Amino acid sequence: MEALMVYFKEKKAEITFTNIIPTENQLVVIPSPLHALYQTIESVTISYAPFLELTIYGMEDAIKSTETFHAGAGNLDKADDWFVFGQGIGEEYLLCAFVPSYEGFHFTMWHHDWEEIDDASYDDLLSMIEANEEDCADIIAESIDEDED
Repeated sequence: MEALMVYFKEKKAEITFTNIIPTENQLVVIPSPLHALYQTIESVTISYAPFLELTIYGMEDAIKSTETFHAGAGNLDKADDWFVFGQGIGEEYLLCAFVPSYEGFHFTMWHHDWEEIDDASYDDLLSMIEANEEDCADIIAESIDEDED
């Protein structure tokens, strides 16, 4: 959690801290890798560039988003295995698995246009956020290249 907080500070993230301790009923529906986050932070927004933001939802919003995601998943295989807790820069949802992958990973991103949710590919939240930042850098570089043409 300390490395994540350092990252947020370096990126000048807009952080809303919580003074509410999650209840047992709330913690039961939130995957364990997110417990420490929601015991400290209500929500986070990192702005990488205009219109390029990563947002970690507040606990109640994440619980509601997950319920909506599960209800509207339709034919999406294994949707109930995931907790939706934010949105990345490319409108991908930030997902945390209730049960880790066989490699021990919990985190992945998923876009509603994708036909399936990949297995968890990040072992911690910071790794996933840093990957999202790399995607952002690619988007900015492509935008600059298009402007020069």
